[in-house]
Order: sequence, then structure tokens, then C-alpha cells
Amino acid sequence: MRNSIFVLFLCLAGSAFGQTNLDSLLAIWNDDTKSDGARVQSFNSYVWNGFLFSQPDSAVKLANQLLTFSKEKGHLKGAAIANHHMGIATSIMGNDVRALDYFLESLRYNEELDDTSGISSCLNGIGILYQNLGDKEKALDYFSRSIELKEEVGEKHGMAATFLNIGNLFAGSDPEKASDYFLKSLKMAEETGNKMDIARALGNIGNVVRVPETYDQALDYYLRSSELFEEIGDEQGVINNLHNIGELYFVQGNFTAALDYCSRAFKRASAVGILWEQKLSCQCLYGTYKKMGKTSMALEYIEKLREIEDALSTQKAESSLQQMEFAKKLLADSINQVAKNQQIQLEHEAEIRRKNSFRNLVIISSVLLLLLVWGLYGRWKKAIAEKNLTDEKIDRVLQYEQLRKLDAIMEGQDMERKRISEDLHDKLGGKFNALSYTWSSVYANKLDSGTEKDEDLKALDDMIQSLSEEIRQVIQENVRSATSEFRLGESLEELRYLVQSSHQMELNILTNGIDLLERKVELELYKIILELVSNALKYSKGSHINIHLNKDNGHVILMVEDDGLGFDIAKVKSGMGLKNIRSRAERLGGVVEIDSRVGKGTTVILELDA
Repeated sequence: MRNSIFVLFLCLAGSAFGQTNLDSLLAIWNDDTKSDGARVQSFNSYVWNGFLFSQPDSAVKLANQLLTFSKEKGHLKGAAIANHHMGIATSIMGNDVRALDYFLESLRYNEELDDTSGISSCLNGIGILYQNLGDKEKALDYFSRSIELKEEVGEKHGMAATFLNIGNLFAGSDPEKASDYFLKSLKMAEETGNKMDIARALGNIGNVVRVPETYDQALDYYLRSSELFEEIGDEQGVINNLHNIGELYFVQGNFTAALDYCSRAFKRASAVGILWEQKLSCQCLYGTYKKMGKTSMALEYIEKLREIEDALSTQKAESSLQQMEFAKKLLADSINQVAKNQQIQLEHEAEIRRKNSFRNLVIISSVLLLLLVWGLYGRWKKAIAEKNLTDEKIDRVLQYEQLRKLDAIMEGQDMERKRISEDLHDKLGGKFNALSYTWSSVYANKLDSGTEKDEDLKALDDMIQSLSEEIRQVIQENVRSATSEFRLGESLEELRYLVQSSHQMELNILTNGIDLLERKVELELYKIILELVSNALKYSKGSHINIHLNKDNGHVILMVEDDGLGFDIAKVKSGMGLKNIRSRAERLGGVVEIDSRVGKGTTVILELDA
């Protein structure tokens, strides 16, 4: 029965506000000095308490106002609430398919907000829609997901309502499983003390145990449920329990009690105008009088039953007509909104053209005036400005090129220094060594021969030995300078300056203990960092690059991350310099881990012992 399903929506939002002062809520909504959040929550209460369940067509119009406001203000929660309201209202009007679209849109907003409570509420609402549409499997899936989220945040009231919904899924096919879920709902409701939830759970348990072996238990559940509904003033809940009790007495053969309870149900349903409950009670009264042999009374209730069915048919027809009118209104509103948006766009474009025309006129007039007054001076200033602009562009290009080629320059410098050292050692060094050995032999022989020591020869010997020693020192120092002049910390700061100057991305660097690294390790790490920074600049299109380099107890960790586009690692196995990075890491005996997802940036972590 759709009416019983509708009431379940009311359980989703928690306790009602009672006799809310709708005028005060509307006043807050219309007060633009209030915060957007306060206005949204007030209008939410205004729609929920004043229109959603009694005037769903009006609720849709009001929710559309809230949606427009929320989109203009960028208030995602307001947009989520508006779509949720429209989902409930359109479902009440019988359009579950359209309601599903609204609930899915509300779910999208809540997921963007990471609002667990809002997500679970949407999932529960979607489950009810699939239950209405007869898709039990999907309904159970959404209810189960809703339960998981409600358990996560400890929302016991919502869990009670959703357990009740799951129980209703199994009520006709698996009474035992349905009873388990109804008992879970009752347990949650008793823990929160919510009398409405307790009453609903008791009534549903009564429906499940209404079999000959447990008639007394069913009667007890119905009576307890009815008492709670009376206490909280829920007339429909009381009426439903009265005719359930009447039907129970009827199947037990206690026709007097059946007449009592069904008559009370019929009177109360007639007083509040609930046709469906009138029909159920009337059917029970007709069957009871027939069993008692009171034909005239049975015929009387047959006639009333026909009148009620006619009224229900009329109500259904009116509802269908209302749905058609609502659909037409929705379409007309959409068309009008499109036309309005087009008109606003045209007016906006016309205003832009008018402003542009005026601006262009002012610019042209100013330029002509400047040309007339300043003449050649204006041309000269323009030339200077153009030259400065060109120089700025050239500087940026050079900065980028310097960053791109820095690795190659460093490698070239190392190779050149090694080459010079080798030339000194192999060519000039070798010749001086030969000269030194030869002269030493000659000089020693001269001394051995007993010839008088010559001061000039001794001076020449000292000079040759000194020169040979200096050549050895030059070779050693040049070899050492190939690596010792490089300082990783200073080079990283230079790199940061180059990247910042390019105005492409912001580079943040955090280091610790890197002064203790070997020069070879420093060079390789810097080359890896250059490769990763170059990739980020060329491909990531992000705004930040973070470099963390730490050495502690002989263990080095390098992490380079950016907040750019990212990429699919499975599709990019060796592109963007990844092969070079892994090769350099392997030379150091380290391992590289690359983590990147499309739209989530890229993180590269290198670990090694050094």
C-alpha cells in the first residue's frame, strides 16, 4: 500500500518539529541578513512541516526555489536537501521514476560533501522507491548500504526505520527473516526511546506473528502499538491497529469483538477522511455481519464499500490528473526558465557589447590624443614596452631551458673535468714522470762519480721534483672537483628559484641530514629530482610540487609529489622519463614506488641505504 510506504519517508529525517511556527521560519528564509546556512535550514523546516506530506505539488515548487537559491550561492547542502524534498514529493504523487532521479541527484551532492548522514538517507529513500517499483533485489541493496553508513555514525533512529523497511521486503515471502528485522528495529527504537519507531515496529511484528499458533502474541503487539500511537496522537497508526485487531478477532471467530474494533476503526477513518482505511474496516464489517447471519447489515456495508471504492476511483483519477497537470507545469516551467535564461544571456551579451564599445571608444580616443600630444615619444615608449615584454618572455624561456638542460650540463662538466685529468695524467704527467726519473738517474750518477756538486744542477733537480709534485696535486684536485664542488642543498635551492621564476608551479623543498650523503649519491638523487620536476612542469598542469628528502641512520627516503592531473600507471609503463628514474635508482641500490591516479596527482618515493 503506497500510503503506508509514504509514512516511512517521515522516519528518515528524525524527529519532527511539532507545531512549528511556519511564519517565523519563512521570515528567516526571507531575511537576507541571515547566513545562507540558517536560511537553508529554516526553509527546509518550512517545506518539511508545512507542505511536503500534505501538499506535495506545492512542496515541489518551494523545493525548486531552494534549489535555485542554493545553486546561486554555491550551497551544496541546500541543493541536496531540495532534491531530496522533490524526490519525496514526486513519489507521493505517484511518479517513482522521476523521484528516483531527484534522489540520485541529492545523493551526488551529499557524496561531494562527504555527508554520511545525508548519503544514508538518500540510499534509504532510493530503496523505498525500488520497493514501490517491485525490484526487491535493488531495494535490499540500497537498504543494506544505508544501514552500514548509519551504523558507522551511530544513527540508531535511522537504523530503526531502515530495519523496518527491510523487514517489509520479506514480510510476504520469509516471515521468519522479516520478524528478525522487525525485532532489530524494535531494539534500536527502544534504545533511542522514540515512541513512533517503537509503535511501528510492534505493529509490524504483530503482522508477522498473526498465525493460529501465536494469535495471542499478535494481539499483544497490536494493543501495545495502538496505545503508543494514541499517546503520540498518530491517528492513522491507531486506525490501522484497530482494524488489524478486528480482523484477528474475526479469524478467531470472536465476531462481537471483531465488530467492536472494526466499527471503531471505520468511524475514526471516516472522521479523518482516510479512504483506504475505511475500505479495509468496511470489508471486515461486511464479512463479520455476513458470518453472524445479519444480512441487512452486511448489505448496508456492501453499499458503503461500493461508495468508498467509487471515491477511491475518483481520488485515483484526480491524482492522475494532478500528475498530468504537474508534469505540464513542470514542462512549462522548464520552457519558461530556458526562455528566461536565454533572455538574460542576450541582455548580458548586449551589456557586454555596450561596455566594450564604450571602452573601445575611450581607448581609441586616448590613443589618438596621445599620438597627437606625444608623437614620437609615444612610439618610443611603445617600443620600450614591447622590448621589455619580449625580454620577459625570453627570460622565462631561458629559465625553462636552463632547468631542462641543467642535468646535461652537469654531466658534461663531470666528463670534461675527467677528460682534463686524464690528459694531464696520461700525456703531460707521463712526460714529466719520465723526465723526473731520467734526471734523477743522471743526477745520482753525477754524485756517485765523485764529481764536485754543482749548485745549478741541484736547483734544476729541485725544480723538476717540485713541478712533478704540483702536476700530481692538480690531477688529484681536478678529479675531486668533479664531484666535490656540487652541493645538493644549494642545487635544490637554485632549482626552486628557477621553478618559482617560471610562474608555472610552486616548488616546496624540505630536507634533513643530506649533508652526510656521498657526492655520488647526491648527484644521482639530484638527477632523479630534476627528471621528476621536469615531468611535473611539462605534464601535470598542477600548482604545487613538494620535495621531501631525509637521511636517518643510513636510510635515505626521497618523496616528490605534485597535485596535477596524474596518469594511469598501467598505461604509462616507461614514458615521461620513468625508465631513467628507475635505472638511476637501481644504480644506487634503491627501489622506486610510483603512485598516480587520473585526477589525483602523482607521488614518487625512492628508498635506499647510503
